[in-house]
Amino acid sequence: MQRQAAHFEILLGLLKMLFSDVRAGRPTPPEWLAKTAWAIARGEAILDGARGPDGPTDLPAPRHALAELHEDRVRDQVASILEADDSFAGLTVDEVTDTDIHAGCLSVAASTDLAEEVGGAEFRAALAALRQAQLRSA
Repeated sequence: MQRQAAHFEILLGLLKMLFSDVRAGRPTPPEWLAKTAWAIARGEAILDGARGPDGPTDLPAPRHALAELHEDRVRDQVASILEADDSFAGLTVDEVTDTDIHAGCLSVAASTDLAEEVGGAEFRAALAALRQAQLRSA
């Protein structure tokens, strides 16, 4: 009974995360899909009275977000730009809709190539990992 209750909690958590992604129109990260596949297999094993898999397998390597584009911060920038840039004279902050902000964010996200910055960050992370290992072994 405890095993079933514990697994129910896992399934409920995964369902909430997947639903949140679907409702927000976001793609579900591969690691959550792998955890969900494991949870389904484990749930079926519980129903069959079998042991089932111990944990998710074939999880992708962890990824770390370097940047996010926040629409509320973009809206704040709109006001600053309108104050400083005469090429938008006559346009007010109130005329810039949430749809305009969203479209602007999608456009920039689709057209921005951060490969160089990500490569540099990966290199700096590797150096930091080496320094950490060096400190630990000293």
